[in-house]
Formats: sequence, C-alpha cells, structure tokens
Amino acid sequence: MHTLRFISRIVSKAGFLLLFLLTLSSCFSNTVWSLKPEEFLARLQRGDVEFLRTIDYKSVRLDEVMRLGPNAPYYLSYVYKDLGMTELSHAMLRMEWRRGSGFWQEEAGKLLVADYLRDGEYQKAEVAARQIFAVYPGRDIYRGMLVALYWQHKDSEVLTALHKIAAFKNPDGTPIEDRELELFRAVSSARLDAGRWQKLFVKLFSTQPATELQVRAMGFLTQDPSREAGFTAAELALFKAKNDIALGKFADALAAFEPLIEAKEPLLFTAWDLRDLGSAFSGAGEPLVGARLFTRFIAELRAGTGTEAQLYAAYRALGDLYRSADYYGDAIDAYTRALGATSEGERQDQMIWNILNSELSRSAPATVSLLATYAKKWHEPGFFDDVLGDLCTALVEARDWKDLSRAYTTLDGYADKVTLSRYAFVLASAIHSGLLRSSDSTETESALFNHVIQLDADLYYVFLASARLDRVPAFLTGAPALVAASAPRRSENTDRENLIMGFLSYGLYQEAYGMARDYLGQMGPGTLDLLAKRLMEEGHLIQSLRLLEAALESGGYLPTAEDLSLLYPQPYLSIIRKVAQENKLKLPVFYALVREESYFDPKIVSAAGAVGLSQLMPATAQDISHRMRMKDPDLTKPQDNLAIGGYYLSQLLERFHGNTEEAIFAYNAGYMRVERWMVQYRDLPSSLFLEALPFQETQGYGRKILVSAVAYGYLYYGLRPVDIIKEILPGF
Repeated sequence: MHTLRFISRIVSKAGFLLLFLLTLSSCFSNTVWSLKPEEFLARLQRGDVEFLRTIDYKSVRLDEVMRLGPNAPYYLSYVYKDLGMTELSHAMLRMEWRRGSGFWQEEAGKLLVADYLRDGEYQKAEVAARQIFAVYPGRDIYRGMLVALYWQHKDSEVLTALHKIAAFKNPDGTPIEDRELELFRAVSSARLDAGRWQKLFVKLFSTQPATELQVRAMGFLTQDPSREAGFTAAELALFKAKNDIALGKFADALAAFEPLIEAKEPLLFTAWDLRDLGSAFSGAGEPLVGARLFTRFIAELRAGTGTEAQLYAAYRALGDLYRSADYYGDAIDAYTRALGATSEGERQDQMIWNILNSELSRSAPATVSLLATYAKKWHEPGFFDDVLGDLCTALVEARDWKDLSRAYTTLDGYADKVTLSRYAFVLASAIHSGLLRSSDSTETESALFNHVIQLDADLYYVFLASARLDRVPAFLTGAPALVAASAPRRSENTDRENLIMGFLSYGLYQEAYGMARDYLGQMGPGTLDLLAKRLMEEGHLIQSLRLLEAALESGGYLPTAEDLSLLYPQPYLSIIRKVAQENKLKLPVFYALVREESYFDPKIVSAAGAVGLSQLMPATAQDISHRMRMKDPDLTKPQDNLAIGGYYLSQLLERFHGNTEEAIFAYNAGYMRVERWMVQYRDLPSSLFLEALPFQETQGYGRKILVSAVAYGYLYYGLRPVDIIKEILPGF
C-alpha cells in the first residue's frame, strides 16, 4: 500500500513537471532566443545589437529567426556582417536561400556568393553559385562561379565558362565589356600551357589601357621566370612599360618604351599603346619631346597603312602633349585631325570638348565662334556643361555681353538645359542691368527669364528668374503641373522597394540608404518620401537629405508641397534661432548655411578638416572662440559649433558692410579672396557677381545657399522669395 502511494506521488510529480515543461515550452514558442519578436526588433532598431554576441548559438535553433517575419534571415545577415560575425552572416543567407522564395531568395544567393568570394572561400562560392544559377540563371551569378573557378585554378572549367558567359549580352544585343575576363583567359591558358597562350598576354597588354589588370598580369608572369621565356624582348619591354604606367612610374615606362621606339616595333602602334606612350611623356614632364616623336609617327602612319584607330590615337596623343605644354594652337590642330579620323560619336565628342577647352585657354570670343561649327555636331550635350560653364564665366569676367548673346543664340537647341538656363539668365540680367542693349540681343529680357523658368533645370536660376517676373516658383508651391511631370505615385511598391524598406525594421538604416542610392531609378516618389522620412525620424538626417538631393538631381523626383519639409527640415531650431537673434542674422539665411555646410550632421568632418554643423576649421574656430571668451569649445557639440559659426558669419557681414552675398562667399573661400574679387568685379550687379567668380565650387556654394534660404523663408516664415533674394543679393 505504501508502495502504491509512493508511486502515485511520483507519477503526480512527473505529471506536474511535464505540465510545467509544456507550459514553459508554450511560453517560449513564439520567442526568438528567449526574446519576444517585437522586443528583438526594437533592440535592433535602436542600434542595440551587442546582445547578439552573448548568445550561445550551439544551444539554440537558428531558424527561430523566422518568427521575426518574412525574409528575416536576409536582413540579419547584414547585422551579423556589421558585427564581424561572418559565419553567422553566411548561415543567415543560406537559411534565406533554403527557406525563402522569389526576389529575396535570389538576392540572398547573390550576396552569399559575393561574400564567399570576398572572404576567399572559393569552393563554397562555386558550390553556391552552381545551385543558385540552376534556379536564377543570371550573368552575375555565373560570373561569380567563374571567378571562384579561377581562384581554385580549375583552369579547364574557367575556359569553358568563359566561352559560355559570352552568350550573355547587353539589352541591345551588344557584347558586355568585361576586361578582367581577358586576364582570366590568359592566366588559365598559361597554367594549362595551352598552345599560344603567350599571344593572349600580348593582346591583354596591347589592346587595353594601362590599368591594375596589367599589374596583375605582370605579377603572374614574374612569379615564374620560365614563363617569360616564351616572349620576345619587344613584348617584355611593352609589358614592363604598361605596368610602370599603371603604377605611375612614367620615367621608367619611357625607358622601357625606348627600344620599341628605336626599332619602330609594330607592337607600339596599337591604339591603346600609342595613348599610353603619350601619357608616359606627359607624366614624365617631356611633352614636347613626345610631340616631336608623335609627329614622326603620324607621318609614317599616313605614308603606310595606318588604320583609322591608329591615326585617331596618335593625333589625340599629340594634342594632349601639346596642350600639356600650353601649345594650344598646335593642340587644336591635332585634335581637329583626330576628330576627322574617327566616326565614333563618343570619340568625336571628346575631341570637340578638347578643341573648345584648348581654344578657351587662348580666347573666349574665338571659342564662341567655334560653337557655330561644333554645336550641331556633338552627340551628348551634357558632356559639354563644364567647358561651356567656364566659357560663360570667362565672358562675364570680360564683360563681353555681345559674345555671350552670340553664344546663347548658337547653343539654343543644342546645349544641355542646365547650360542653356545659365546663359539665358546671365543674358537677361545683363539686359536688365543696362549692360547690354535689348537691340543687341535676339530675345527680350522677359522672354529670356521665361525661358529659364520653362527649362526648369536649375533651381537657382528658376528662383531668380521667377523673382524678376514677380512669381512664386512652382517648386515651392508643389504646383499640380510640376508634380504631374514626375513619375506617377504607385499604389504598390516593387520588390526592390519592399526589400529596401525592409532594412528599416532591422535597424539597417545605412544599408537602406546605400541600396536606395544604387537603385534610385527604381524608386518611386512615394517610397522615396517614406524612406527619407523614416531616416530623418531615426536620426539619419544627412542620409535623408542626400537621398532626396540625389533624386532631385536625377530628374526622376519632384516633391509635392508636403514633401518640401523633408528637403528643408528645421533641426536644432531653438539653438539656431537663439544664435541668429544674438548675432542679428536672418534666420532663413543661417539655416540655409548650416544645411548646405553639413546637412545637419554635428560630427561630420570634411576632407579639409572642417568640423561640425557650421563646418569650422579648428584654427579659425579657436581664434573666434577666443574672441568670444568661450572656454574649451567642442566643435562636435551643436551649441558650441553653431555659436561660433553664427558669430563668425556676423563678423564677415560686418566686414563686408552687410553684404550677405559677399559674406557667404568669404565663409566658403576666405575673405582675402572675396576682397580681391570685389576689386575685380565691383562694376557687376549682384546677380552677375557670382557668375564671374573663378571657382566653380564657390559659385555652386552661393547658388545652394540662396535656394535653401528662399525655401526656408517661404516655407516657415511667410517671406516672399524676392525679399529673401534681395537680402542676399543687394540691389537685386
């Protein structure tokens, strides 16, 4: 009887224990490694990821991460990669590949192969690539497999794969250029001792520009001295010369080229070798010596059987040599002959650009005359924006308004919208200021300003032209006509957009931003807005602004009125308002300066060493803070940085007698330069002062500040655009 009661108690306790274990299991059945999914994700979103290092992964089931939501392994692979936990990152990608589907599965596969290759795990990369290619037969995956085969020295398979990868074409049916594959072909053939493998190296060196590929090829050849035995002395000299050029050792390259030059070695006369030889002479500081040699080469090519490609390359190299020696007339003659020696549009544009740039170094009016010849011949108008911008600056600096009018008339219909917008505005401003008579222009002042607005290519010129015509720019009002010009706002996102937005749930804000930038053309306006807003809310303001600015520049995104607060936010409002009041600064102007200097990132440091929100150089900040009697200021602290930046701007305003434009330029370029510019351009009205400045960086800086100041004034402070413009441009 006692025995039965004892057994009964044991059974009862066992049942209770079983019930307890079942209950405990039930409690944790919806957890991820003892954390509720919402708590797990919340920690990731606030950047608290170190807890992932403390988990004993041998005692947990990795697939519990599937409870976080669809495609969780894909996103967690990035988290683990950031933590340096490579094995777990790979494990997550393998899980996504096994258990995922569709777009995320394919992306996980591509990422897994790329990671294996980066980490030198070539066998794993090959296996993964073969599996993935069987389901998603794309070129990227196939190329990944090829690279894995190459680094495993599976050379027979490499050569087979090289043959098959050629079947992949561009959308228009043309071959995909991939110069590294030629290196793989040459090296794999050499390792197999395949017949005539030496010819593949000669082709690699002689039909491609000098790059790191030649350095890698040279490294392979010199690993085993016996490999060099199969080449002629001329071929080895060419290899060394190209290797030295790629390494920037131009004098050594010339020494290697010398026996080829003396022997008139045919190898030297391929198009790329001629170009590289010219680069060696320029880089070694011997452009005129090189020019004499190329003049002789060209005579020999013309007398013999020189091809179009050889003559083009020789004439181009000759032009480059003369231009580097400041022999602009001779350079123009050489470029003109190169232009006549090619029928390829891209090469023709390059030669036209070189001709215009060389002529501009001698005479702006003569360059205007050349536009009549070449504007109708170029293929990509945007390619010429920089040289035409320099021409505009030169004409304004010379006060040559008639030639500027002549240039505008010639360029209308041929130049890029950005360039045409600037020319139209400058010409209209010259007429408005009485610097050019209306009778000397083919269009009226009003028509020119209207043309600027219609082109809608540069907000700076649109804002100023609109102010001249007493209009509010459509950009600031989100006018329906303007918004309708952008892509329609889709109701459903694409897979790529959904994948990008998914990063946010895992605290991967930088990854979301980076991929959005890479695939900007695939992002709809609605998704861009949402992503920018989330980035801003999570404290990644600089990425939010950079993303929207890039979208604007791409031309595929036009914000609505509601979106403008994302482009022109007001962080640090209380500090900025206080600093502006204390220093008698216009709040929209100071906000604009801070936005354009730092995009509101308090810890940002420029390449030049400027720090923080106001982008202050430490030496300048130290001097100013001393005058302000500030003790131990920290430039990464918003309050300190803004206080110094605001005081500095107020001092510049005082120095330039309240001229905001000049103070802003001095903030960017230094007051000594601006004082020199004031002497040079004192007769120009404020709207044209910027156009004469010799630094494109300072011109761009001034334009951005004005656009932002107008936007802040209009959006938040009820100021008319023209009033802010007059504040920045006295006498406008």
